[in-house]
Amino acid sequence: MYLPPDLCRYNKVPPNQFQNVLSNSILPIQSTDPNCVFRLQEQQFSFDHLDGTFVPDVAIRISRTPLNSSDPSTYASLSKFVEQNLRKYHTTLGNINQNQLINPLSRPPEQTGVQPDGKGEVLPVGYGINPLIADSFKNVHLTPGCFADIINFDKSSSSNNEKRPSNPTTARLWGKQKPVRTDTTIASDDLKSPKSNLSRSTSNFISKVSTADNYNRKYSNASSVLVGCHGRIINLISLEEDLKETDVEIPLLKVVFSSSIITTFSCFHYTTTSGERNLDILVAFASGDIFWLSFPKLKYSRWNKNAKLKNKPVMSLQWSQCGSFAVVGFADGEVMVFHRDFEDAEVYEENKAASQKSRHMTVLKSLSSQQTGSNPVSHYKFSYKAITKLKYHPAFPNIWTIASDDGFVRLFDFFSEVITDIVPSYYGGILDIDITKDGRYMVCGGEDDFVSIYEFSILGSVGTTAHGLLKLIARLEGAKSWVRGVCIDYFKTTPGVLYRIGTVGDDETIRFYEFQPRNLPKARKLKNDKIKLSINQRQKSSLTLDSGSNASMKHLLLSESIKKSWLQNSRSQTWTESVSSLTSSTQLQQLSLYEKINQDQSEGSRKEEQQPGASKARHVLFKDIKTILNVPSQSTIIHEASRWRNCPILFPIGEKNVQLGRLSGLQFQEEYVWAFISTGDLIRWRRPKKTKSEII
Repeated sequence: MYLPPDLCRYNKVPPNQFQNVLSNSILPIQSTDPNCVFRLQEQQFSFDHLDGTFVPDVAIRISRTPLNSSDPSTYASLSKFVEQNLRKYHTTLGNINQNQLINPLSRPPEQTGVQPDGKGEVLPVGYGINPLIADSFKNVHLTPGCFADIINFDKSSSSNNEKRPSNPTTARLWGKQKPVRTDTTIASDDLKSPKSNLSRSTSNFISKVSTADNYNRKYSNASSVLVGCHGRIINLISLEEDLKETDVEIPLLKVVFSSSIITTFSCFHYTTTSGERNLDILVAFASGDIFWLSFPKLKYSRWNKNAKLKNKPVMSLQWSQCGSFAVVGFADGEVMVFHRDFEDAEVYEENKAASQKSRHMTVLKSLSSQQTGSNPVSHYKFSYKAITKLKYHPAFPNIWTIASDDGFVRLFDFFSEVITDIVPSYYGGILDIDITKDGRYMVCGGEDDFVSIYEFSILGSVGTTAHGLLKLIARLEGAKSWVRGVCIDYFKTTPGVLYRIGTVGDDETIRFYEFQPRNLPKARKLKNDKIKLSINQRQKSSLTLDSGSNASMKHLLLSESIKKSWLQNSRSQTWTESVSSLTSSTQLQQLSLYEKINQDQSEGSRKEEQQPGASKARHVLFKDIKTILNVPSQSTIIHEASRWRNCPILFPIGEKNVQLGRLSGLQFQEEYVWAFISTGDLIRWRRPKKTKSEII
């Protein structure tokens, strides 16, 4: 498979000595292996789906850097295939004479526990480490493994990269549909690039930089690029239709960092008016540093350098829709906004005396304050727990969803700096969020072992904000552990009619769901028929950011009590309104499906009327004020935790237990489905062939 210079290549150590190596480290790898491509046995990894049978195509292994003193010591992502090779051959390379593109790999047997041969119990890797030693990475359950993303470029001549609905039957039934954009690309020449040269960098923060030959030409000819991070390394790999021809050992770009592990990243792809492809990648670290890489220019910059602004791990970050700024979430519940044109402030101290405190957040630095041309341009505190996911609304760039490990999703308006909605989870924290590209639905997954679907209210209609901008309309059941990733399959989605959703999580299983807003099952009704949208003063205080040494513990205790009281109150309540606005009988929502899908133009004309005089103002983040949603000033709507059976429940239309470790993400392409495993194995399945009716 590959030939890494690892610890036992040439001299095979005695069994007793090798057992000590395995017992004293959770990652017994001494060097970074090259990436590799391999195949999997079809019989073990194929699975049936509503569309047909998904067959494993090929897989990529993203190598991990060895453990560093600053790395988390509780969990380290080790591939089951590598562990099998270590135990069997005392090396990560496995059988040298085996070509794993010709000879597919089978699923490794269980490595721990009593073995079938009766030779006794095999202990796990790292069993000799003292479990009472404190981990420097405090959010142990959020310790990252390998995570990846795929950037799909436009292969057609269409400048908008549009994809027509895949089901012609529904298109004939429901009339002309809006095309779905497979990737957001914009033409812009005024976006500034970083200045430092990556290939000539002398920074101690960067350990090694390597590029492929003719990387610029390969990048411009690529139809898609895979960005993969594992440990302290980031890879840019150009994907070919035949992955056997893909050069993963020598990727387009490989950067190895020296100080801290990568916790998350965000990509922003845009095309200039001259047709040049640019890819801006933000890479965040457990040290708090943020690395901004521009490819293929090979320029870089750093924000929060050496944790000068804030010394906390970055747990989430997201480029804005326009790419002019990025929103960064930290492990202590704070959020900073960085502008791409600015550098870090020489001296930045949180002025707590001048901070604006409200019941549910604290503004440490406001966008309306005097800007000095340095980062951060704004700074907020929403919680005492980690910010796990940030996502902007595709239609209104000032509306962002902020998910936290405290179990709440906050809908935040960056233009007016207010929280419009606070939505609780059923139990535990929120780990991932996705919003449909038509801006109608939000999909959330987390520690409550299922996925919740929320509908955005008809923005711009009179009276729709009285109950908030979000409404729970369905739950997706089937997961047996935490849901780490949710993704929408736009190649099998007809906006407003049918949405295909994929989920992955700690139970090592991929699940697929089909969500039809007009055909939701009926929820069981309860006795009372009145909704309580407000809660008492004591419950509201649990979401208040109090000061003091015991504020964090007080917040956590009150958050749990508030959820218990919400759950108890919801048992005696029911929803009189329809679950989805598409099936509601109110006069404001009695619109045909065609009108709802095509009402964006009328809503756009309303937005300008809602903001008299605002279009003349210049905002530090939003240049085009016409795209801003003007939310009426009102108190924050705190939603109640709905009872488990108080909303429609949807079940999977297909699932597959991969049994290779915790899954970190999922990605859909037109002909393939990818699953990203935290251990570094990225598997690609080929979709079932289209029928004649789908091709027509």
